[in-house]
Amino acid sequence: MRISTASVASLACLFTQNEVSAFSIGMNGSNTRSATRLYATAAPEAAVNGSSQKTSTPPKIRLNVPEKARTVISVCTSGTLCTASHMDDIQGAPFGSFVDYVLDDKGNPVLLMNEMSMHTVNIQKSGPEGLVTLFAQLGGPTSSSGVVSKKIYYVGGFGVSSEWVPPEEYSEATPDILAKDASGIMTRLNRDHAEDLMLTATQILEVKEVDKVRVTGVDRLGMDMRVTCRDPRRKSKLITDEFRVGFRIPVISVEDAKSEVLKVFQEAWEKKNGVTWGDDAVPGADIPMLKTAEDSLM
Repeated sequence: MRISTASVASLACLFTQNEVSAFSIGMNGSNTRSATRLYATAAPEAAVNGSSQKTSTPPKIRLNVPEKARTVISVCTSGTLCTASHMDDIQGAPFGSFVDYVLDDKGNPVLLMNEMSMHTVNIQKSGPEGLVTLFAQLGGPTSSSGVVSKKIYYVGGFGVSSEWVPPEEYSEATPDILAKDASGIMTRLNRDHAEDLMLTATQILEVKEVDKVRVTGVDRLGMDMRVTCRDPRRKSKLITDEFRVGFRIPVISVEDAKSEVLKVFQEAWEKKNGVTWGDDAVPGADIPMLKTAEDSLM
């Protein structure tokens, strides 16, 4: 039985009360996709066309965790602020509230807070050592407060690795250039390029018995593809795996990304039709790719 659920990238940041000037904070946004009980697989080497060719300097085709964290928070405008309640009967219980924010140059949230808000009261009563947690999910007198993260925890989504991000690495990381355009790019690829995606799966990824292909992510380093195929031993059984198809060079604009994707499609078509390059090179042979997850219901 296959189960479909949502996978949401999220970010949690912890601050002490004296760093928010007695005011509070928050963030929110999402990058959802369906899951079919996949588990992440380690891929320390760059795999090209199904092989595991070791290279001295494998191409970087995936964003690192600090970059993913900066990307998540950069595309969001609001989030959930969690403080410890000081109300009678529920003292110490988590209290979540919705807040908006903007970012400074280092990715730190800047918030406009109302001193009468319950989360502001909770922060004021917690003292200088009180903790405040902000969750960001590809949201009388007021005061604007800038905050600096003490702890940052990144959750990649359902069944995806999660880890603490060093604040200094977070502040130095760069949000992905395609973050705000990725959804539109994926929509157009899945809607208008079904045949090209099928060729990419069969020719570049070399998957057999392909039933369905969808792009599930795009960033400056490459694109994520979910490929569903039929089990060669039992045709009625479907197997779903996920792959990362990298760009040969990082892109710096939407137009660059379109160009790199079309190159992949072109080389898949050329390989399908027996086109060869100089020295009998096979089209697509040097496109960096790796399998990132595979169906666990084998």
